Amino acid sequence: MPIPVTLAPLRYNESPAVRDPTGEGLLDRSVLPYRVWVPRERILVLGNSQEAEKELNAEAALSDRIPVFRRMSGGGAVLLSPGCLCVGLRFAKRKQLAIQHYFAKGYGLIRTVAGEKLGLELRQQGISDMACGDRKVAGCALYMPRDFVLYLASIIIHPDFADMEKYLAHPSKEPDYRGGRLHRDFMTGLASLAETPVAAAEMVPWFEDAIESSLGEDLDWEHSRR
Repeated sequence: MPIPVTLAPLRYNESPAVRDPTGEGLLDRSVLPYRVWVPRERILVLGNSQEAEKELNAEAALSDRIPVFRRMSGGGAVLLSPGCLCVGLRFAKRKQLAIQHYFAKGYGLIRTVAGEKLGLELRQQGISDMACGDRKVAGCALYMPRDFVLYLASIIIHPDFADMEKYLAHPSKEPDYRGGRLHRDFMTGLASLAETPVAAAEMVPWFEDAIESSLGEDLDWEHSRR
């Protein structure tokens, strides 16, 4: 009988070899309340309650030594890679705001940058996706401790469908608009949509400038050092 293939996902602070791979270093309220970065390597990240053996192709991930992490928030499994751009925002928690309001603030940031810089029209799809038409370009997740809200988004710039299909299983739960499609038929990248060779790293200052100008007052600055 073959030995079962098992994975032991790490939390963001459990691997000294990878610095804050999930963006959850923003849970430390002494640091700036936002971060925009391009992953340096391939990393698999599970939602808090997901089973690795169900959502990932565990044997391939183990064989290729792909780091696997589990984030504090919900949402689906993602492959972070140098073809992605990641955004983390630590919002101040307001009593009058609900989950959908924080998602809307994050969506607004991505929509604005994609529209102004690339001429693309994005919209919300499903519970926490951003899409162009019926093709997903970004996935988002929220974690809501007592005093603040952590918003994380992974934006596809140059998708590597071969790696997605190698390491990600078909999700156990999917939004209706996916319709059972394979990763390569369901997702796309901003660069190909805009028909531009822009690199993910070139987009980092676009988002940083937009965060400072449009979300500055919404962020959790109380304990951080400006």
